[in-house]
This record gives sequence, C-alpha cells and structure tokens, in this order.
Amino acid sequence: MLAAFALVSIGATAAAQPTIQVRARAFLDGLQASTRGGVVLVEGALRDNLGAPVTGEAVVIRAEGQVVDETTTGTDGRFRAQFALAGSGERTLEVHFKGSLLLADARARLPITVGRNALRLRLDVPDEVTVGKAVSVGAAAYDSRDVPVPSLALNLDLDGAPLRSLRTDRSGRAEARLSPLDPGVHTLRLHFAGNARFTAAEVTREIEVARPMAVALAPASTAPLAPGDPIVLDVALGPDRPATVRVTITAEGRPIDDTAVIGQGTRFVIDPDDVEPGPVRFRALAHAEAVGWKDALSDVVTMDVPSPPPPSPWWIRAPALLAAFSLLGVLVRIRRRPEAAPPAPPAVEAGPPPFTFVSAPRNGGADQLVVEIRDGLDGRALAATVVRLPSLSPPPRPGDSAVPEGQRAATDGEGRVIFDGDGGDRVWAHAPGYAPSCHPLPRTGGRAVLHLLPVRARMQTLYAELLGDAGRPPLRFGKETPREAAGALTDRGAPGRPLDALTALVERACFGSGEPGEAELIEAFELAQAVRRGLGHAG
Repeated sequence: MLAAFALVSIGATAAAQPTIQVRARAFLDGLQASTRGGVVLVEGALRDNLGAPVTGEAVVIRAEGQVVDETTTGTDGRFRAQFALAGSGERTLEVHFKGSLLLADARARLPITVGRNALRLRLDVPDEVTVGKAVSVGAAAYDSRDVPVPSLALNLDLDGAPLRSLRTDRSGRAEARLSPLDPGVHTLRLHFAGNARFTAAEVTREIEVARPMAVALAPASTAPLAPGDPIVLDVALGPDRPATVRVTITAEGRPIDDTAVIGQGTRFVIDPDDVEPGPVRFRALAHAEAVGWKDALSDVVTMDVPSPPPPSPWWIRAPALLAAFSLLGVLVRIRRRPEAAPPAPPAVEAGPPPFTFVSAPRNGGADQLVVEIRDGLDGRALAATVVRLPSLSPPPRPGDSAVPEGQRAATDGEGRVIFDGDGGDRVWAHAPGYAPSCHPLPRTGGRAVLHLLPVRARMQTLYAELLGDAGRPPLRFGKETPREAAGALTDRGAPGRPLDALTALVERACFGSGEPGEAELIEAFELAQAVRRGLGHAG
C-alpha cells in the first residue's frame, strides 16, 4: 500500500508542472510588391526555420492598419494577393502570418507607390567636345525611390528638333553616339511623355562644340639672362583662330601677365621681380571670347632667372660720404623715399573671395537678385549657367557640373543674370572648364558675385584646404610637390589609402600634360572628404 501511495503521489506531482511549448521560427521569403496605377500585386512565400515551405496557412495584408486582403499559402508555400488601393502617393504594406501551433508569427513591411510614380531622368554628356568628334550620350531613368526603370521609351532632342528614340536596358540606362556637331553651343533634351505608371519628365544639358586652337611659347633670345634683365617671351598663334584671342602667361602655374592678341602673335616683357630667382617654368594659355573655340595651352618653357644684382659697392666703400649726404638731407629737410619692397607673388589662394553678397541690388526692386559670374584668377566675366535652387532641393554633388533643378539662366555678355522674386535660398553656377560652385543666399534680393576657378586651380585650392586643416602652411605649387607635403596630413591622422590616391590625382592634374576634367574633380572631392574624416573634420 505504501508503494501504491508513492506512485500516486509522484503522478500527482508530475501533473502539477506547467507545460512548456517551443514554436519554431517562420519567415516570409521573396516578398515583392508591384503597382500598376491603383492595383497592387503582392507575392512571396512562407517557410519554416529549416527552409521548408509552409502550406495552407493564412497570410494577412494590411495598409495603414486596415486589412486589405487575406490569402492562403499553396503547396509550395507561396502566396499571391491582388487588390486595389484608392488615392495616390507613398504607402507601406504590412504582410503578417499570425502563427500556428508549431510556428511563431512573422511580419514584414513593403514600401509601394500607388498611382503614377514620379520619374527622374539623367542625361550624361561632356560639357565640351572638339569639333569633328562624335558625342557620347548616356541616359538613365529612376523612380521616386531611385530604383532603375527598365524598358522605358525615351526621346532625345537636339536644339529643339527630334533627334532619336532610346530605350532603357535592365539597369535603367540607355546610350547613344551622335555624329559630329557644328561648332557652337547645343542643347540636348531628354524627355518622357508619361504613361499609366509614370508622370512626364525631362532634363536638358548644354554641350559646347569647340574648334581647337594652337599656341606656342618661346624665349626671344637663347642667351642666358643677366641679373636685372627683363624676361622676353614670344607667343605665336596657329592659323585656325578667331579674330581676338586673350593670351595669359603663367609662371609656376600662376598668371603674371595677359593681353588681347589680334593677329598671329605678340611679345611679353616680364619684370624679373615678378618671379622667384632660379629655374622658372612658363606657359601660355590662349582663350577665345567667341563661342565655339577650345582653349589652348603651350608647352613648358623653362628659364633660369638670376638673383637681382647686389647693391653698388660704391656705397659700401664710402661710409663717410654716405653720412655726409644724410646730414645734408637733414639740413635741407629732404627725406629720402624708402625703397619699396618687391610685391609678394600672388597665389591662387590669395585671389578674390569665391562669393560676395551686397544686400542692395544694383538695379530693380528689393526682391531682384543680380548674379555676376567671374574668373577667380583674372576677374573677367564668364559665359556660365546659373541656377537658383529651391529651399528644399538636395545640395548638388561637389564638383559635379550636372545642372540641378531650379530657376535656370545663362549669363549675358557681362557675365550677369537677373532673377525676380523669391525663387530659392542658394545659387549654383558652372562655366565650361571651371569647377562648379554653390553658395547660400543671405537675403532674397541683392547682388551676388561668384568667382569660379578653373578645374586645375580648384584642385590646388582643395589640397591647400586640407593642409590648412592639418595646421600646415599652404602648398607652393612649383616649389614643392603635394607628395612632399602629404606627411603633415599623415601625422594628423589622415587615412593612407585615400590620401595617397588624392595626392597622386592632384599631382597628375596639376603637373601632367592633360587638362583635368569633371570626373577627376569629383573624385578629388570624394577623396578629400575621406581625408577630412580622418583629420576629425566634417566632410
């Protein structure tokens, strides 16, 4: 009897313990949501923790908390639901499996766009093309979520006339190659008429087709320079050129003299005090004010500039006579004019500020904005594209010359555009061969002056800005290389790989034979951002 009592007690104790049930994990696999107008299609599969399909289970779909459809998984675990949603715009769907006796519940969210989706087009063309060469055109289409849109029919116009039709591939891109264009500025327009899925969209780009010029630089004499002798350089222009050409002479990359040339050439006479003694590298840059001509750069001419002559020994050998003249000057109240110190050679960084703003406009009302675009090296007016950006528009990518959305205008012959009304809080400008620039506007109306730097000069200042972040004096291009100054950035924590790549890019752009382009400038800005993060500065 005691044994029986013990067995009953044990059975009663076991029955009193709570039951613990562990359910396996379930997950929603391969979810996809597509829309056509207001009709939504959701597809996917329900699987257990081993990846096996789960059949015969209910899957509920909600939109903004309301159940819009309920479906059941098939033998392969897949489900498919199609339903309609009213209105248009961005929505979020919730796909929910409630769980079962053996499986835990599973949820997932899917963003969708109901109604017609906004379409964003991109047109990639070079800013400048040499006459006689074909033009490569790249097009791309993206929806409002930056997802590429495949198999989309696009139209390309040239100067207002239909040119050809394009169709995007699986990556949302299309390419075309245009026959050589006539010299001048042409406008390419990529547009989409709109359909049941996407709204109409368009984008335009300007491309300048320029004829090449030729310029040659040579010393007027092969004899070595004597101390104090002027530096005489001859410039010769090629036969294919416009009526007037502006020629600029640079020494070690900085401009020291320029003039307008009418004819086959001219001669420059340079004061030796304008350059540092020693080997000096001179180059000539030919620029045409007329549209449709490509700038030309001469080969490097290196000349040894001697140090200035020492003071006359006559003053050293006659201190007594010098004292007598000094006394005579005091007696007759004659003061000798102090000898003027030679001016410090200007650098790219010492040029005008990149952006100035005057609250009162030159002409017009209080809401009129006058924008002037000028060269950051010589101050001349530039033919440029100017855009006034809306307040909520994203900032343009540094170095990218793709024209952003906004109030757009082209400068007149004086490098000026006028905007009326409150059209935005930033102004963006770009000229062919120059780095684009974007600056905030402190007021609605006024007069703004933007100084743009050539791409090569902007890459010089970009490297100088990094050196300033590291507490190092600006780099003197021509006297030392970026590679020699990179140690100061390394000591401050700059990451090695982007710093080495940036240094090599700047040296190749500033000392190589070819002119740097937009791609090199964008890459330089991205590498500089990575270096700044290592230095502890925001990009």
